[in-house]
Amino acid sequence: MWDAIKKFLLYILRWLAVVGFTVLAMTMVYIFITETSGIFEKSEAQKVEEKLMHKGLYFSKQYLVKLSNGETHSVFKRKFNTLEQGDSYQPFFQALSWKDFWSITFITSLLFILFISLAYFFALEIFRKTKLFQKLENIRESIITSFLALFQKNEQTRERWKKGSFLVLIIALSIPYIFMTKNVVIKVMPVGKESVIADIQDSEVVKSRRYRVLSNTYTLTYTFKDENNESYLTKKDVSSYTYYKYANASNISISYRKKFPYETFIDRQSVGEVISTLFRFSNFPLLLNAGLLIYIIKKFIGTWGMPFKRKK
Repeated sequence: MWDAIKKFLLYILRWLAVVGFTVLAMTMVYIFITETSGIFEKSEAQKVEEKLMHKGLYFSKQYLVKLSNGETHSVFKRKFNTLEQGDSYQPFFQALSWKDFWSITFITSLLFILFISLAYFFALEIFRKTKLFQKLENIRESIITSFLALFQKNEQTRERWKKGSFLVLIIALSIPYIFMTKNVVIKVMPVGKESVIADIQDSEVVKSRRYRVLSNTYTLTYTFKDENNESYLTKKDVSSYTYYKYANASNISISYRKKFPYETFIDRQSVGEVISTLFRFSNFPLLLNAGLLIYIIKKFIGTWGMPFKRKK
């Protein structure tokens, strides 16, 4: 009796997984179409009205230019440094920048492949005996066999590829923490920065919705002048505690990098600001990633020992 109930529940769960992951895959297609709609419309050169940098809470930096037609485009840092107010700039696409196009294409394609693959493997458990899925499995196994044949030369080569794959995975999973560490080092480094009082221009809360964020995003926009009396505009994601602390304020204490004044850091003046930054729901994926990273590192050390250590 229990075995029959268990089998039925697994069957329902597989169907839910197939439907759920298929919907998510189709959502990625919908997102790509809607976000890139109108990109092939003819774009005309516009004047740069304003430059600003949007900095995420931990790492994600966006270099933005506001154009004379009212649109804001994301550009690469190299282009950002060369453009000045009043310069003529012609976006590659009308609806969004080249940088945004590639970012959207990469993210939606990666997630589409992931979701459609998961949907297929759950569907395989349901329709394994059908002719269509038997043909698809034969094709898939043939591709995998051909791919693995490229590396199956001898045991030593296989072991080397396996070890290299683990190292690449460790490096890939470490990238977010490398950027976070870099951000913290620059923030606490006493040299190369200048403190200043910035004028708060705007405050905004972006409510959590759809695929964009896992929790509300709190943003402060402020302007300041450097030691040469040059004016800069920065948009900065902050914690909820910091946001509500300065939402009704007219100014805020910050520091900026002398080499690149657009990169700023808010001077945290209380423990609450630090705690609010650390304990955010959007940090949950970082915690999961950290757990997976620790597990893989332990697996690597247990199998091959410490990397880059000379064997006696």
